[in-house]
Amino acid sequence: MKRHIFIYILLFNLISFFGQSPPEEFFIGIELLAVDKEAAKEKFQLAQEKDSLFPGTYHFLGLLSLDENKIEEGRNYLEKSLFLNLENNNRTREMTFTRLIDSYLQEHDFDKAFELAWVAYQQYPYNNVILHALQDIGMWAFYINHNGLDPSYLTTELQKEYTVNSVAEEYLILRNILVDGNFLLFEGQRLIKKKRKYYDIVTCRLSDTDEIIEVKFRLNWDLETFLGGKVVDTDEVYQNKELPIQERFGALFVSNDEIDISQEIKKLYDEKNELKQKF
Repeated sequence: MKRHIFIYILLFNLISFFGQSPPEEFFIGIELLAVDKEAAKEKFQLAQEKDSLFPGTYHFLGLLSLDENKIEEGRNYLEKSLFLNLENNNRTREMTFTRLIDSYLQEHDFDKAFELAWVAYQQYPYNNVILHALQDIGMWAFYINHNGLDPSYLTTELQKEYTVNSVAEEYLILRNILVDGNFLLFEGQRLIKKKRKYYDIVTCRLSDTDEIIEVKFRLNWDLETFLGGKVVDTDEVYQNKELPIQERFGALFVSNDEIDISQEIKKLYDEKNELKQKF
């Protein structure tokens, strides 16, 4: 959440880009975000009452509601922001899209998360954050449903240990972790052996500080046989047209990360539509 708030503070100071000036309560809410979220939300609600058409207010109300674990309320605010910000002023609509997509991913709703990410990517194909979200949703869906990855790992909270079946699963997990609102920046890694089990210890630095943390991965495969990990037959998953699109896409992307994303996803949706028409 910190990253979204920081960017929005910079952008909303450039009000001329929006062609409108939000109420004073909006700026007071911005100032309160770091010290009193409850008071900040009250100010944004007052700003909404005074100007019901300013998309930035709904974006922040959405973030704060999600932070309170009021998921549906938060999504409704974010959707309202998307509706009011069709011009994508200074790319702020893209930011709202990424937060809404993530709200579904963190709830393990792969269908909705992928569908929304695909809609966003078609509108903003240059946005790497949306692109990576699309890729990661596919991989989470594939690894959890077909490769034995523990679904409880799909959380932003750092856990004591993760059991993984491939190196790729490690990096997928690392990209999702937040520590005190900070993303993890890779610093290094080392392999250790403990009680006949191999562990990959990844050292990371927090994105907004110099603090160093370690993330522990237990490697659930024979290193002498499978160097980078053991993954099920991705082609078998990809060829199964009855599976959800995100799982088939995830299998394809895991097998080859240089595919043409747009072309392959369009192909999968075409196949799905053809299957529906048959029945």
